Amino acid sequence: MSTVEYPFPVDMNCSSKYLLAKWLPCILALHYVQIKYKEATKMATNKFLPLEQFTFIVDPPDSYISSLRVNIYTDGRLIMNGKLAAELSGKPVQIRFTEDAKHLCIIESVSENAVRFPKNGSKRLPSALEHLKDHKIALPARYEVSYNKELGFWQGDHSENPPTTQQKSQTGLQRK
Repeated sequence: MSTVEYPFPVDMNCSSKYLLAKWLPCILALHYVQIKYKEATKMATNKFLPLEQFTFIVDPPDSYISSLRVNIYTDGRLIMNGKLAAELSGKPVQIRFTEDAKHLCIIESVSENAVRFPKNGSKRLPSALEHLKDHKIALPARYEVSYNKELGFWQGDHSENPPTTQQKSQTGLQRK
């Protein structure tokens, strides 16, 4: 008498109904995975299309690195992106807003209310946060900044819909 090897443990004292009920779902799942694998490998070996059939070329988005930005968050942090922070870090600057808080101005100044930003471009400015809240500017607020050569200061214009950001919480990163 020859022995048959099964891919699962078989108790010869059990009824065939018990074996069928216990192991059939596993066997079917394994068979399903094998079928899906064959379908996936079959799709991967299809013919390649010629380059001429790819006619739509996607335009690249504006580079986040090349544009200059200032973001103001709900905790009062004013954060400049890397390029702007490199330009202004260590210099005494004055931050000004228009009456409606739709525009900001960053001007080099040695006055008593000048602020020096560190290299990372982040500073907590509670008075800026209060001004934005008073004028119902949605937070986090983003200002796209450019340099006005004629007048010699940086001007930022409020962007209405900044993308969502991630903020650190006590349990780790959490989408806002």
